[in-house]
Amino acid sequence: MPAATDAPKSKIVRWLRPRCVTIAWVIVLCAVLGELGRFHWALDLFSHFRLQYSAGLLVLIVAFCMLRRWKAAALVLAALVWMLWPIAPYWLPQPPPASSPEGLRLLSFNVHTANERKSDIAAAIRKSGADMVALYEVDPGWVQALEGLAPEYRITAADPREDNFGIVLLSRNVEHTAQIRDLGPAGVPSILVQSTDPRFRGTLVFTHPVPPVGREGSELRNSQLEAVAEFVRQTGTGNILVAGDLNATPWSSALNPLWAAGLRDLRKGFGISPTWMRGMPWISIPIDHVLGGPEVEVHAFELLPEEGSDHTAISATISNRSKPEDSTASTASPEGGHGL
Repeated sequence: MPAATDAPKSKIVRWLRPRCVTIAWVIVLCAVLGELGRFHWALDLFSHFRLQYSAGLLVLIVAFCMLRRWKAAALVLAALVWMLWPIAPYWLPQPPPASSPEGLRLLSFNVHTANERKSDIAAAIRKSGADMVALYEVDPGWVQALEGLAPEYRITAADPREDNFGIVLLSRNVEHTAQIRDLGPAGVPSILVQSTDPRFRGTLVFTHPVPPVGREGSELRNSQLEAVAEFVRQTGTGNILVAGDLNATPWSSALNPLWAAGLRDLRKGFGISPTWMRGMPWISIPIDHVLGGPEVEVHAFELLPEEGSDHTAISATISNRSKPEDSTASTASPEGGHGL
């Protein structure tokens, strides 16, 4: 009787064992290809799904243990450790801010041009209590809807467009100046802000590069991110922040110029926080960011409801690590541009 009971089990084992090995090799291969993304745009696409690769390897470790394939389980565990190495800092506690907890609250949100829930997003902005709000994929209809937030919020810079690259900045009692700039050759606008507000004195860049669809799209995205990195270096100050839908995950080679310019990911210590297609975890990835220079403190970082968009809004509260001198708060401005 036991032999008859074991027969189906042995068939399952024989069916499962080679497939687990194949899946493990496929996952590791995809991760390795992602590491080579700087050499070809198509390879970089594999870099974005590190969380999903890690989840898959974890399942395989359990499967190999159930199959008593201890050596295979150990090898997959080693691959998982390698996969998690750049991810772990996002969950590790960060040093507490040295400055006052009263900071400037930012809201960065790709609202999705075709989103019909404009009134819901306007209400969400009011409810968030954000001091400065940057919105992407804004067309003239969006600007008209956002004007209803006055007098609590006023639009201080806007370039509405029909091509999913319009951008707008709203402010609630924040002392600042704002200008529209084209950074990089794509011809899509960014907003450069000089804040003299006592809660945060420094430079803020809000930007939305084109998505890496094909070689041209990838090159245009990378060029814009490189232009942003060059702007960060030109400011010569650690009191600088870059936020927006950057169309790249933290482990994509596309963000390497920003890390090299001295920026860091302000979501570290608060979790990975995927922001695109969050309702579909098998493809959800963190491509919306708030990055800060060495003199930027982060007090809070959270996601807000999608409100009809395929992106999730990011809320971050920031301040200066130390009181900046007036000379360090100056903005290096590229040629051209306009503001309101």
